[in-house]
Formats: sequence, C-alpha cells, structure tokens
Amino acid sequence: WTLAAVAAGATEYRHEFSTNGVFPGTALTLVNQTLQAGVVAGGTKTFDLKITTPPSASDFTQQTVNVIVQATI
Repeated sequence: WTLAAVAAGATEYRHEFSTNGVFPGTALTLVNQTLQAGVVAGGTKTFDLKITTPPSASDFTQQTVNVIVQATI
C-alpha cells in the first residue's frame, strides 16, 4: 500500500490525525508535520489517528504502518 492524501484504487490509503477528535483530520505525509506547537516540557497532547484503507483493495495481507512522534524544544 502507498500513503496518499485520498484513499483510492487498490493500493492507496489515507492516514490522518486529529487533535480534537473530529475527522476528517490532517492527512499525514512523508515529511515532518507539526502536531501541536507550544507544549511545555513535561506537558501532554492528546491526538487520534485514523487509517482509511484502499476502497478497492485486493491485497488482504497484514500491513504495517509506522508513525514517529518527535518532541523538540
């Protein structure tokens, strides 16, 4: 499967996040994105992830999706 802005065809899936529980959220891409700016040291930020699988998928083997969350100061 291939990450895309819109789940389409047999191999393109959408992965998105939301910081307020409302979807559609922000589509994840292959470049770094800001989840939340201004979180203080020791602070937390709740977020949700959603994956939309390809609508015409014909490959039903297990897929692995990695998401890295990095905090910077």
